[in-house]
Amino acid sequence: MKSLIAALILVSSIVQLSYAEPLHSSAARRSYNQQLGRRAYAPLDQDNWLGGSGYWSNGSSWSLNAPPGQADDATIGGVSDYVHFDVGTASINSLTLSGTLTDDGLASQLTMANSSLNVTSTGVLDFSASIFGTGTYTYDHSYNYGKISAAVLFLGSYGGDFDNYSVMNLGSLNIPDYAGSFTNYGVMNVGGIGTSSMSGGFHNATGATLITTGGASLGNIGNDGQWDNYGSISGTGNRYGGSLGNTGVLNNHAGGAINLYYQDYFDNHGIFNNDGSLYIDSIRGGGTFSNFGGAVLTNNGSITAYGAFDNGGIFINNGTFVGQGGNEGSIVNNGIFNTFGTLGPGFTNTGSYVQNGPQSATYVGAIFSTTTPLQINGGLLSGDGIIQGDVNMSGTLHPGTAPFPSGCYNPSSCRLLTIQGNYQQFGVGTFYAELGGTVAGYNYDQLAITGNAALDGTLDVKIPGGNAFAVGSTFFLLTYGSETGQFSMIDLPALDGGEVWNYAYEPTDFKLWITPEPSSLVLLGGGLLGMAGMLRRKLS
Repeated sequence: MKSLIAALILVSSIVQLSYAEPLHSSAARRSYNQQLGRRAYAPLDQDNWLGGSGYWSNGSSWSLNAPPGQADDATIGGVSDYVHFDVGTASINSLTLSGTLTDDGLASQLTMANSSLNVTSTGVLDFSASIFGTGTYTYDHSYNYGKISAAVLFLGSYGGDFDNYSVMNLGSLNIPDYAGSFTNYGVMNVGGIGTSSMSGGFHNATGATLITTGGASLGNIGNDGQWDNYGSISGTGNRYGGSLGNTGVLNNHAGGAINLYYQDYFDNHGIFNNDGSLYIDSIRGGGTFSNFGGAVLTNNGSITAYGAFDNGGIFINNGTFVGQGGNEGSIVNNGIFNTFGTLGPGFTNTGSYVQNGPQSATYVGAIFSTTTPLQINGGLLSGDGIIQGDVNMSGTLHPGTAPFPSGCYNPSSCRLLTIQGNYQQFGVGTFYAELGGTVAGYNYDQLAITGNAALDGTLDVKIPGGNAFAVGSTFFLLTYGSETGQFSMIDLPALDGGEVWNYAYEPTDFKLWITPEPSSLVLLGGGLLGMAGMLRRKLS
């Protein structure tokens, strides 16, 4: 009797085990497989697609006889596998994809709850809505070697890193606080990138291509490849600030915008072509743009520098540059600052423009307006435009279209540079001028100063190309409203035999002219007297 009761209990247990709990959850499947001793035949957390085309919801197409659950690692491993994601929302542990997974435009959501998303070179993931690509509180690494298309891709907080080696087309990429890093080694077309300064950030690697149409939020972004932006890249404006570092090529196209706010930094070590707009705010210290040594910034659009703008590389301005705002709109130039566009309506701030270093240069080919003096502590100030403001010169000033020596024997290289203000040249400063003819601003250099010219330092004059000038040739190198001081050193080129230089500080100009040297005049006068005596003797 006891043996019969035991047998009945065993049968009852098996029946309960078989039917009491439907096997829709991964926990139920795990318990069921454990009790039936299936561990060796079907891994408890590995759910493989059995091949071919079909629907995610069809349990018979999966190795665990049910769609993967939150604790399962799903694999769609066949190149020809084609799976329709028809369940709307699903949460799994991880996905490895070598075939195709699509939601057929149904705006579905797939979440890797605790691990990673891995797409192989033959994999295609096509979702019209959201993919949560890395789990929360996991350090597992996700990657794409195939093709991913999605409206939104999220990285999980405290999640692992994500690397793209192939093609990704995303409506947006979101990298929240404490998430891992996203690195693009392939080609990405993204509507927008949201990054946090407290995350691993976004990195566009060398050789990679990134195209943004909706822009990005500046949490932590680095570009070593090529980035084409057609949208808006904006700082966070919070106390942590954001950072953008470029060592590759960043093209901000027409209609694109880069906005730097409180504590935001944009460090350019590469090539930055701006055909759109760059805005640097000044509130609470504002943002900072730095163009480092060896870097090139070409502006064909607009730059508004209310905050700090530091140039240590090459800045070529063909567009509009405006500096303004409080005491902050400061510009420090340690590189080359060339402008052929508009600098204005001006540096209407109480900030500063400071140029340092012997290799630095500022070229003014248009209107350069400032209410604070241009402080040239070294290097070159040149051009043929108009400076609306004062200039303090401890470097070299050279009117002209090219760095000296410009070869002023070519008339197009000699120019008139105008300072609508005062000009002060200090003892270490130099005014450099080239003479190629006798027409001011056309074939010899001229500096026109509407205010006072306070002169010191060196006047350095050259005659490029071996030009020769006749006696009486005159050159008005400077014109001014008034003048104080004198050049402490005047370096003039050698003339042909019998000719000498003369110079004078006139009330409204400084001029050079060529005269016969005095000994020539004596010889000429003696010769004329001798001829007159001979004539007198002949007449008598």
